[in-house]
Amino acid sequence: MNVALSDDQGLEGGALLAIVGGEVVRCDRAEGTATLHASTLLHAVTRVQGSAARYSLILFYRQICPAAAHRLVECSVATMDLLYPPEEGSYSCDACGDSRLHRVRRSEPGGASSRCEHRRELEEQGCRSMWHCAAGCEYDLCGVCHDVGLADGVEYVSVR
Repeated sequence: MNVALSDDQGLEGGALLAIVGGEVVRCDRAEGTATLHASTLLHAVTRVQGSAARYSLILFYRQICPAAAHRLVECSVATMDLLYPPEEGSYSCDACGDSRLHRVRRSEPGGASSRCEHRRELEEQGCRSMWHCAAGCEYDLCGVCHDVGLADGVEYVSVR
């Protein structure tokens, strides 16, 4: 969520832009206006010209699926790599925060061969599947947290 703490109208530049439906959309906001969007939305702010300043309060949060009774799907390492491409960052367990064994190496080129090598390495280290929200809200649970029941009451489906 992005809350405008200053008015966009009085600025030269400082516009919030987003890619929506393949087009660039300008989001004009008055002071106190809140803009809520998914973390995956491609967006940016244009450069402010002169000595003016633009102020925003930006809050990041995730929906916790067990509280919302979302269905979790078991995903292999290969599937998680597809859900979270290297250029979009890593993923981690929302219960324990562990991403050590589940993260795609960002220092390597994103080519298929390095990803296949990484996948093989994870499997050799005993990395198991992750449980991912079927509704797409980016809630992930590692196999260990799943096994100890940190998301009891959630429907699980195994997909490879």
